[in-house]
This record gives sequence, C-alpha cells and structure tokens, in this order.
Amino acid sequence: MNIRRWVVALGLLLCANACSSGGGGSDEDTEFASWEKFRHDGANTGQAAGELAENGGGVRWRTQIDGSPIRSSPAVGQDDLVYIATQGGTIAALDLKDGAVRWTVCACDGTGSGVPAICPVGQPPEFGAFVGSPATYFQDTREGKGTYLHIGSHDGTLLGIRDDAQTRTCTMRFRPRVVTAGAGDTVRAVRFDASPTYTVNVATFALAAVFGAASVDVEADGQRRTIGKLYAVNTDGTLSWEFPRLGQPEIGGITASPVLDSANTVYVTADDGYLYAIDRDGNLRWRFAVTTATGAPEPFAPSPTTSVTIFAPTVDGTIVAVNPDGTFSWRTRAPDGASFIASLAVGLPAVTPTPTASPEPSATPVPDVTASPTPTATPVLSSFEIFAVTRNGAVLAVNVRTGQRRLVDVSSGPIAGPVVSSPALSGDAYLVIGDASGRLHALDTTTGLQPEGWPVLLSPDLAILSSPAIDADGFVYVGTMDGYLYSIGDTAEPTAVPTHTPTPTRTVAATATRTVTPQLTAVIEP
Repeated sequence: MNIRRWVVALGLLLCANACSSGGGGSDEDTEFASWEKFRHDGANTGQAAGELAENGGGVRWRTQIDGSPIRSSPAVGQDDLVYIATQGGTIAALDLKDGAVRWTVCACDGTGSGVPAICPVGQPPEFGAFVGSPATYFQDTREGKGTYLHIGSHDGTLLGIRDDAQTRTCTMRFRPRVVTAGAGDTVRAVRFDASPTYTVNVATFALAAVFGAASVDVEADGQRRTIGKLYAVNTDGTLSWEFPRLGQPEIGGITASPVLDSANTVYVTADDGYLYAIDRDGNLRWRFAVTTATGAPEPFAPSPTTSVTIFAPTVDGTIVAVNPDGTFSWRTRAPDGASFIASLAVGLPAVTPTPTASPEPSATPVPDVTASPTPTATPVLSSFEIFAVTRNGAVLAVNVRTGQRRLVDVSSGPIAGPVVSSPALSGDAYLVIGDASGRLHALDTTTGLQPEGWPVLLSPDLAILSSPAIDADGFVYVGTMDGYLYSIGDTAEPTAVPTHTPTPTRTVAATATRTVTPQLTAVIEP
C-alpha cells in the first residue's frame, strides 16, 4: 500500500471513531466491502481506497439486466459480486470479473422463503421501480452467514434479502401501515426513493437496524401534500421507531439518503429546507435551516455527508456545514450559481491546494435543541476537502474545516449538465463523474486532468443518473439509462460482452477480497 492510500484509510478511520462520521468496531480479521452502499459508507463519504491512475478507461464488460433504465447506483460486496437494481423492478448480482449474472430477484413469496435464482420471463414486477440503491453487509455470526442486501422501492417497500452463495432468502418486507396522525388523512403513496443505511452491533457484528427514508403523499379534504418519514426497522421487518412520531409536527418529503455518525445520530435533509438530527431512539435532537428553497429535484435530492461536521448541499447552490451540536460552522456558494443535485465526496486532494475564495459570512441560525459540545477536529483531517459538482457541471473543492473553496479546471473534458450522478473519489484522488451526455469522467482533483482513455462515452445522449462505485482494484461500476451495468477497467478496447438474455422490459411508473477501506457504518453498543 502506498503512503497516500494509508493516509486516506487512517484519516477515514480517525474520522469514523474520533469524530462524527459513523464507524463500526472491528478487528484485524474483519473484512470490508469495497463499496458497500450508496456513497460508499455510513458517513456518505463517497471515497474508496481503490486507485484509478492505471485504469485506462476501457469497458471490461457491460450487462443488461431486464432492459429497463438504471437510476440505482451499484454496491460492491466483499463476495466478488456487484449489486444493482433496475427501474423495471429487478435486483441483480453480477460477477465482478466478467459481468455474468449470478442471480436476479423480482419477487418474494414471504419472509423466510427462498426466491428464484433467475426471475421468470414475463413475471410482473412485484416490488415496483427501484430508484434508490442497495446497501450490502457481509455477516458471519450465529444469526446467519451471507451478504445482506437492503433497498427501498418506489412503491413503498423496504426490502431485505440474504444471499448465502446458494440461496436467496427474503428477510424483510416492510411497508408502513400508519404514516400520519392527521384526522381524515388518506395515504395515497409511499416512496422509498432514498437509499437506506444500517447499524451493526459492535459486540456481535450482526446487523442491528435498517434506516429507510420516505416521501408520503397524503390527502385530506381534496388537498394533497407530501410529508417525510424516517423509519428504523429491525432486521425481521418490524418497526422500531418512526420520525416524526404520530402526533408530532410533520416534516417535508425525504428523497436524500440518511447519514450516521459514531453516536448513531441519524442526519437527514427534507424538502422543507431543514437538516434534521435524530438520536438512536428516534427523538429530535435539533433541526437546522440549510436552505429557504423547498421541494426537491428529480429523481432525488443531494444527501448530507459527515466528517467532523455535517455537510449539506442544497438545491439553491450552497453547501452548509453544521456542527454536531446543531450550531453553524460555515457556508459556501457554488461559483456558477447553479443548484446541487449530486451528493458530495470527501477526502484528500491530489495535491493540497491553496484556497482562492472564502466562505460567505452568515448569521448563525438557532437550533431547536441544544446538544453536546462540538468535538475537536482531528489534525489529519485538516487537509481534507469536500468535492462537489453543480447541476451545470462545475467542480469545486472546499476545505472541510474552513469552508474555503477552489474551482477544479474541467477544460480537459467539459462536464455536460444537468449533473445528477454523484461523484466517486478514488484512493489516488480522481473524481469520477457521470454527466448528461452519457460520459464518465475521471478528474485529477487538483489539475482537472483526466487519465489517458478518459472520458468514456457509455450511453450517447442518455444522461447517467446512476452514481459510480469504485472497487478495491480501481475498477469503476455504473448503470445507464439504456439498461446496462458497466465495468470500466484497464484495457484500451472493450472486451467481449457477456451474454445474458434480459426479461422483457417492464413498464413501471416511476415519479471479496479484503480491502484497507475502514467501514464507516455506525454501531450499537452491547
């Protein structure tokens, strides 16, 4: 391992355990996934240990699942599989090396029952469209061995599947029964478009709880409104708690994925413009107004990130840093004035730059609840930066402690907007970005230069909405709107495409190897 990679791993580990970005207890025999969930980890850092410098931009393989578009983002497990979900309602596991389909799932007969290895041709989609992304965890405990996958669907189901390498088993199928206490309210729709996250028991390393955020359409007296809910669900599919609870004030709809810190505080942004901090028991610690804009872009809003502080990109083109006690830290604005749809990545730049602009001064909003004092930042994090891509394709880097920003030159390959795909940061500080022209870029985070062979044209004139994932070997995985999952590797020319006959396109309405990457999933004390 080179020095830079060691520093990245050390910094993220310190961030996970000494600061506020959600870390799991582990020992040297614990294995970690390369890219376990949307934004890589429980802190939503978007950074992998895999390095990209030797990746020549060639297509290693591409595989079509069911012919329907892919907005979901891939997850790379430690079992040499990459997991993806489609807008047609299929969940699939593919071999990392050649893209061969190991299994697909599109129905569950009930909790505890086996599911078919390959979806029957013509079987109607039971789950509805998948917009959010799978979260995976490999568990080897008395409670069970295998890869556990959780994902929410557009039709309001939070689903759990266990893969023990031979059989797929449905472990959870959660559908909210009561979502509002308003008299006369009728629930019209529930959408789990945000990607879930989870906690792990620090004593047993077993999954403890899964967190799913939803937007809920309710109607009363002929008027329809959208509210938000955060659900903490036990691994058997029973509800642990919901926020807000029945009778509490409503919050805006949620399409941003939640983030966890090391104290199991859950942070989530809602369409009412607030960042919410919810404790491990489902109680509101504080809320902070990060934007005056309301509503969310399609198909989802940018998700918060945590690393010492909590960083929230907004639809009005600002990034707001909030301390763990709910007090204001800093705010900076996108230089092109465009909004943020893509989420952030955080890590070390290629070369520590000298910032050229200062954050905007702002009055400090008063949080609703006073919490614990702000922890002291870890020194190794002083050079860490947030990397953000605006809707128009501008790329900026922001110092995590000061909020000072700089622009990353994108003249080597302009990034076509609107940019929805969230960037992935490699261990050697390349930022991988999907754009509206169907191209995948890899930018040096200091110079803006791209490696030979990049950018890569995947789906001409079809925007990439899926967010890329990077595995431990530096291979990149991303879905496209023409229904393919791609693996981008180190070959100059595309290799043979594996054959897989997809099931007919379903029309669904839609509004391993051990790595050194520390797992940033939060833990529950025994």
